[in-house]
Formats: sequence, structure tokens, C-alpha cells
Amino acid sequence: MDFVEGGIVLSRQELSRLRTILDGVGDSLFLHDLGGRIVAANHRAQEETGYSEEELLRLTVADLSPEAIAAGKHSVWAALSEGQTALVTGSHRRKDGSRYPVEARLSLIRLDEGQALVCALVRDISKRLQTDETLKQVRSQLQEAEARLDKMFERSLAGVYVVAEDRFVYANDRLAEIYGYSVDELLALPSARALVHADDQARVGEHVRRHMAGELDTLCFGFRGVRKNGSTVEVMTYGSATEWSGCRAIFGTSLDVTEERRVQRDLNQQLLFVRQLLEAIPAPVFFKDREGRYLGCNSAFERQQGRSSAELVGKTVFDIAPQELAERYFAADQALLAASGTQKYETQVRFADGTLHDVMFSKATFPDQEGRVAGLVGVMLDISERKRLEGELRLAASVFDRASEGVLITDADANIIRVNKAYQRITGYTEDELLGRNPSLMTAGLHGQEFYHGMWQALKDRGHWEGEILNRRKNSTPYHSGLSITAVPGGDGKALNYIGICSDLTERKQSQQQIERLSYFDSLTGLPNRILMEDRLRQNISSAKRRGGYAALMLADIDRLGKINDTLGHEAGDALLKVVATRIGACIRPGDTLARYVSDEFVIILDDLNTPADAGLVAEKICAAFNDHITVGGQDISTGVSIGISVFPQDGETPEAVLRCADTAKRHVKTEGGSRYQFYSDELNQQSLEHLILEASLRKALDRHEFEIHYQPQLDLKSGRILGVEALLRWRHPDMGMISPASFIPLAEEIGEIVRIGAWVLEEACRQAKRWHDQGHALKMSVNLSARQFRQRDLPGLVRGALAASGLPARALDLELTESMVMERPDQAINVLRELQSLGVSISVDDFGTGYSSLAYLKRLPIDKLKIDRSFVADIPHDSNDMAITQAVIALAKSLNLEVVAEGVETPEQLAFLRSLGCDWMQGYLFSAAVNADTLGGFLAAEKTL
Repeated sequence: MDFVEGGIVLSRQELSRLRTILDGVGDSLFLHDLGGRIVAANHRAQEETGYSEEELLRLTVADLSPEAIAAGKHSVWAALSEGQTALVTGSHRRKDGSRYPVEARLSLIRLDEGQALVCALVRDISKRLQTDETLKQVRSQLQEAEARLDKMFERSLAGVYVVAEDRFVYANDRLAEIYGYSVDELLALPSARALVHADDQARVGEHVRRHMAGELDTLCFGFRGVRKNGSTVEVMTYGSATEWSGCRAIFGTSLDVTEERRVQRDLNQQLLFVRQLLEAIPAPVFFKDREGRYLGCNSAFERQQGRSSAELVGKTVFDIAPQELAERYFAADQALLAASGTQKYETQVRFADGTLHDVMFSKATFPDQEGRVAGLVGVMLDISERKRLEGELRLAASVFDRASEGVLITDADANIIRVNKAYQRITGYTEDELLGRNPSLMTAGLHGQEFYHGMWQALKDRGHWEGEILNRRKNSTPYHSGLSITAVPGGDGKALNYIGICSDLTERKQSQQQIERLSYFDSLTGLPNRILMEDRLRQNISSAKRRGGYAALMLADIDRLGKINDTLGHEAGDALLKVVATRIGACIRPGDTLARYVSDEFVIILDDLNTPADAGLVAEKICAAFNDHITVGGQDISTGVSIGISVFPQDGETPEAVLRCADTAKRHVKTEGGSRYQFYSDELNQQSLEHLILEASLRKALDRHEFEIHYQPQLDLKSGRILGVEALLRWRHPDMGMISPASFIPLAEEIGEIVRIGAWVLEEACRQAKRWHDQGHALKMSVNLSARQFRQRDLPGLVRGALAASGLPARALDLELTESMVMERPDQAINVLRELQSLGVSISVDDFGTGYSSLAYLKRLPIDKLKIDRSFVADIPHDSNDMAITQAVIALAKSLNLEVVAEGVETPEQLAFLRSLGCDWMQGYLFSAAVNADTLGGFLAAEKTL
């Protein structure tokens, strides 16, 4: 391999030898071309100037000595041209900018190819330590170096030339050899262009023109040359502009690349053949180098990947495949490249359409020119269909072996050739005992010949027979079997095989009995289910009408079952249902019916009552049965039942009517707090109707824009100014007018509408607060969260969205929730509160003191405020207990660095008491009830204070 140094082609050995010679000179020694560009410098030159060799080779002599030392001066050039050594003095500039006086001896080294180099031997004349003998040695060394350079150019494998004014002024033997001329003949040619093919002369001339004009840094191009005998030669030339005898010239080298180009054309043709061969392969084919980078692929691989070859080249499997699959492919590639040879394995590939296919990779390594592994080539076969068929075969075999029905296969003569495990289990025979035998082996002898004749006639006529047959097991016990026989025809239409599928009808009948039981009984409690209960209810209604007596239906709802499921899990809920069924069952007579109606409801049918009041006695007994805790999974659970009672036939004569009346009574119990019983009455029916009407209206109220938000001021007790408001929901019904929040908010919570309504309140309150902020009133907006809202998984996202939509700063929003909501599932609540607080909003605990908070949990809660419930404030200063509780709450809040808000402040005495305890905030009728946004805006504009 050749190295190029300063435009001169030198072998590695020659370059090393030249540097050895130059470094052997004691003074600074520079070689530069006639343009002044330094092409070599010894170590001494580097030491004296402070430049490295690489830095010197980027400089000209003018950069070091802009004075008379430059070889381009006329007087110096004249001497050099005559073969003389010129002695010049001047100064050199070091890298650090300092200068030192030098004496330079310049000589011209002529190369055989007509090129010349200037050799500058530079001495620091501030220290003339060298003797004349030393100078003679240097001259001798220079002469030796000149001789070596001459030999190097003569031995060069490249043709070296200098062309000035379109004529060769220098050419070496190799250049003459390339074109079939002697050196003298080349130098005598009237035009260097004569060696360029006529069709290439314009292109070559354009390259030369652009280079001489400075548009191209160097010349580098190929062309067809013309030999002396008229034949053509492929030439690659490299050159650059220079000065020669005062003329602009081109110094360059030329290589005969005829053979290389021929080989390249052959390779291209072979490559084209390989490409066509690859394209003819329908399967995806790809190539990779040792690092796993794609080198190429065929169009099938492009289609499979949904990328062009250009997009794939240079990429790895990690760029085009999912991480898990890519790691699998890469590991297989590395194993193959390490071991060499071939590889075959099955895996999966995700195609461009996103589908995952089963494939087989067949790969092999390929070598480089030195026989080392250079990469691999792979073929990908889509075996998805084969895998599917194999899967179906395995499935069929699995179904055959694992089918619950017995399967036997016979040949055309009805001799058994295969049976499955189920058939062996049903009959008691092993496969070895059955192979080659006729199925008649198992007949019980209870069917006449007509039966079997009909069977075979059906197989002959229709190819199929199905029915029941009585067979005998190996142990001689008979069993009824359902049997289906199918004939498998051959190409001539005659039966090749018979496939029989049989089942033991004994098990099926047992299963049918079990299914019938499941159809009428609850699987969890074992009680009659809704279907059986309604059937018995019809019978009891008819019986009561015939007798002229009374009967009653109780609908019992388990209180808090939903919360128990949420808190302890459904397994605990199921265990609770079993205990409830046991306790209720212990309270009724053996002839009465206890049924599970729906998930958390039981029905009790009491027959043959003396009076309706007897049902009340039973209900009291049932309610009392739940006074004691129920222990489930190590947890003591307190629950009760809400019971609605209807008496028939007076409350209804159909199951639907009786159930509806009991449900109405039960709903009334639930609204009154639960855990008791209620008889149905016409008044309850009216209340139920009103409840249904209110529920229907409530479901539409939000869409009809019937809700309003009123705002009750919250005042700072130190300044007396309005610093916050609480958003309170109001419902203005078009027909019923203003509806009390106490009426519709629990209903909204019950039917789930509170989630939509609560989201609207949050968004609207944030928008209103932002409007007040824009008017210069930096109020804090307090918004109540319902229990259902608090249990929403996306609550933090809902709050974040409301803040973003309104533009309200998070610090201006306060979220209020009751302590019972937090204490229902405290650990989970703490996580939710932390996530909410991370948004920047503040958290208040509303109605504090009315629930059952644990101080151990309270100190862990990420909250900012406590709100004293109005029930404690109302009797201040008349009730010492309420005053003590209020004082304790404020002291507790202060110890936990929490702010305190007192609700329901209505008198100056209450205000004075709260101020004396250091309460932070108040709200109540003493200042203002909840008002609409316009009225509150007026308060703010007037700067109304306490």
C-alpha cells in the first residue's frame, strides 16, 4: 500500500527511510516544493521552531520566513536553477511568535520525473557551534538524500509527470511504459492531450481548467488513454497545480487501472447476476457484516420489513425489530459469526403490517479476501402456515386423547384400529385389548338384530348413525351410551374407516340433575334462587287467596355490603353472605322460604300468618340477629339489614306487585338510615313515586343547565377580609323551584350522577375563580368532593384538567372532603391526597369531629385545613361541651400546623369566642349566606369586611 507525502508517491519503506535520513541531520532540515509548501522536516526543525511535524506540513516557508530565505526570489532561483547552492540569511518565526536569526543553505533536488524539491538546511547562527567539516557532512548527506529521492521516483509504481503548457516537461519510465512510449518520445509530444481519447478530452480539459482556476483543490479523475499503438488504456490520474521554470504546471501521477476496471466490470456483472438470482428467490434474503449491520437484501425482505434496501443498509436488528426479538436475533448472529459455518433455527418476526409470523432462519457465514469471516447471509422462510397446521394436528391429537367422549376408529371391516383414553376409561378395556377386535365385543345382548341392521343400513345410506345403545364394560356392568358413528369414504365412495364417538349417559344424566339444581338454587349460599323463589311465591299467593288468610314477603338488603367488598375484597363479601343466610335462616320457621334474590338482597316468604303483625315480629328477630359483629377473615364486621315488608293478598296478587311493594318499603328504610324494617303503605308508594320523579329529573338536570353554584364567603379573622369562598351546588327545577341540596345530593350520590355533576362544579368553580383573579381578587376557591368522586381513579387527572382549562393557579384551589371519606380506606386515601397535593392544591377536612378519625392517621394525612362542623359552633357560648370540643380542635390543628375554618358562625359571641382561640377563618350567616357570583362580586368590589 502506498503513502502520499506532499503529492509525491512514496512507499511506507521509502517514507521511513527518508525520515531516517532527514532526522539524521543535526541542523533544521526542510524539504519544500517550488510553491514553498513544506513536504518534510526533521526532528531538529520541529525542536527549533516549536511546531510538530503535522503542523509544519500545513505551513509554507513564507509562514516561517517571509524574508530573503524564500526560495522564490529571483536571485536565489537563478542560482538554484544553475545547480548552485544558495546561501541566504534571515530569521525564522517560532510557534510562540519569537524569532531567531538563521542561515539557510538552499539547494534544488531534481527528480527524474521533472519535479524538483528545495532542500533548506537551516542553522541558528546565533550559536555557530558547527565547524566547516560539519557543513561538508551536511552537504554530503543532502547529496545522498537527493540520490535516494531520485531512485524513489524511478522505482515508483505510478507514472509521474509534469505538464506545462500542454506538454510533458517531465515523465518517469513508468508513465512511458503505460502509454508505450519512451520518456524522450513523451517529452517530444506536441500535446499531452494526444494521450487522451478524443471522447474524453473535453471532460479532462474541464477538470484541468477548474483546478487551475481554483475551483477544485486537487485533480483526481479517470479517463481512457491512447497508447502509441492506438489501443486504449484505462488511466486514473492525481495531480495538483505547481510552478515549473516560471510557468504554471501540473505535477501528477497516473496509474494503469485497465485490469482493475476489467475486474470491476466482471464483478459488476457477477453482482448483477447475484442480484437477479436473489430477486428470483421468493423468500426474504439479507446480508450482514460482522457487527450485525445490514449490507443489503432482496425485494422480498424489503416488502416484509416495509423499508427500502437503502433504508436498511447500515442498520441493525435493534433498529427494526422489538427489543426482545432483536436480542434473540443478535445472539444467534454472534454465535454463528463466532463459530463460522451454517445455522438454522425457528423464531418469530414482526412484519411491516404489525403481524407476528413464525419463521425459520437459514444462515451461513461468508469470508473476506483473507479467508476470515466477513459477515453472514440469511434466508427467512415464513413457516406460519406450517406451524398452524402442526398446531391443528397437535390440537386434533390432543382433542382425541383428552376428549371427555370416547372415540374409536375402525377399518372398513369394523376392526378397531385406535381408541382414545376416554373410550378405555368408559369401557374398562386397554387399547391393546381392543386393537384388532370388533366393537361387538362390548354389546350387552339387549338389542335385537333389527337394531343393528338398522344401524348399518343408516351408515350405508347416509354415512351416519346416532342413537343410544346399551353396552357392557369389561367388568360386565351394563351402561347406557350415547353413540354417534360416521363413515369415512375413500375415493371410490366406499367406507375406508368408521369413527365412533360415545359417552357414558350416566354421567350426563347426573350432570343434568346438577344443572337443574343450579337453575333453581344459588351456588354460593345453597338457598333457592330468584326463579325458584318466584315459583314458590306464586304458590303462596294462591294458597293465601284460597285460605283467606295472610302471608308476607320480606325483602332484606344487607347494609354496607358494597363498602365491605371494596375494603376487604369480594371473598370477604361472599363469606359475609353465607353468614347472613345462616342468621336469617335461624329466625324463620322450617316451612318458610328464604331465597337469595340478587347480590345483596334476600327474600323471606312467610306463609300462613294469623295477622300481618306476625311478620313484624319475625323482622324484629332478624334485625336483632345482626346486633353482634360478624367475623370474616379475622375481621370483625358490623352490618345490618334493611327490610321492606309487603302483605298479600292485600298489597298485591302477583309476584311482581308483591315484590314491588316490598322494594318500596325497603327503599324507605334505606333513606332513613337502614338497619330496621318497614311495612308497605300507600303513603310510601307516593313517596316512592316522588323519589322516582326526582331521580328522573336529576339525571337530566345537568344537561338542561338547571344547576347553579352559589358562593359563601370565607373570611380571615385577623383582617376581616374575604380571602376565600366555598362553592355550593344549588338546583333550580323549572317546575319544583329550588330543591334542597339535602334532598338531591344524597340521591345523586346513590345513582352515580354525582360524578358528572361534581366534575361540572369543579370546572365551573375554577373558571369563576379565574375571573375574580383577573379582576384583582386573589381568592381561594373551596370545592367539595363527594365519596364517589374521591374513589375515582382519575381524580388527580380531573383536577389537573380543570385547572388547565380555566387557567386558575393550583394554589388558589382548595378541595374539601369529609373525614369519613378519608377513614374508609385511610392508606389508599393518603396516597390519593399526596397525589392531589403534588398538583399544588390545598386539602381541607370538612365536618371535622363528626366522624371517627384516628389521631394516628390524622397526623399522617397530607392536609392543610380542618373545618369545624357547624353543629359544634351552633350552641356556643351556651354549651360548654361544644366550646371544649371547638377549643380542642383548634389546639389540635395548631399543633399539626394546620389552619382552622369554623362553619356556621351566626352570632358576634361565636365570632368573639373563635377569635379568642386563634381560629384562622370563618364562614356563616353572620357575614353572609351563600350568594350567586354577581352578588359576591359586589362584596369584593365594595371591599366588604367583618
